[in-house]
Amino acid sequence: MECIVQLCLLIITLTTSAAQRCPLSARTETIVIQCPESEESTKIRAQTKACYRLAQEQTCTNSSKFKYHCLPTDLSGNLVEVCAAETYIYGVCVLYNNTELQINESINCSQSSTCPHRFLSSEAHLYKPCESANLTSTTYKRVTTVPEDDSKLHTSVYILVAVTGTIYFSIGILVFIIMRWTKIQRKNKKEVNDEEDILLDENDEPFCI
Repeated sequence: MECIVQLCLLIITLTTSAAQRCPLSARTETIVIQCPESEESTKIRAQTKACYRLAQEQTCTNSSKFKYHCLPTDLSGNLVEVCAAETYIYGVCVLYNNTELQINESINCSQSSTCPHRFLSSEAHLYKPCESANLTSTTYKRVTTVPEDDSKLHTSVYILVAVTGTIYFSIGILVFIIMRWTKIQRKNKKEVNDEEDILLDENDEPFCI
């Protein structure tokens, strides 16, 4: 039973990890005037940011997903370079706020020919509809999308819990059957012993002429 509880807690941790704040990101925040405008310049800035140095310390995501981001921080147009948990974004824009990623659902980025339906949060700055000047809505939500690669891990955990639960349930049924059978055997044995005692008592009665 304790193992099942621990596995359930693991599932909760995994499925909510993408929505948790990442305190270590605060140490990497740097206000910038402009984000890189190409994949090549992004790679250069990412190398300078060196998020890998803290990747092993953070507990927000897999170390390989603690990546360079350049995102708006608010509606005033401020931009920040930061190391944060990389995740897939579907059709909307993303913002960095208070050590976590948030999405702006008022902008359907996927309707633009320059914006794919799905993209990594670390690439959001490359798509013009998501530039800070276009983020005019205050409607933001926490990012709760699960990184695609992690979905396989989540599925494996669910299967593991199901299998473990089935095994424990089967063992419980088996133990119950064994205990029930043992109880019946003891009862039967007691009845047999009682009958033998009665017969012995009858045989021990004095024979009268």
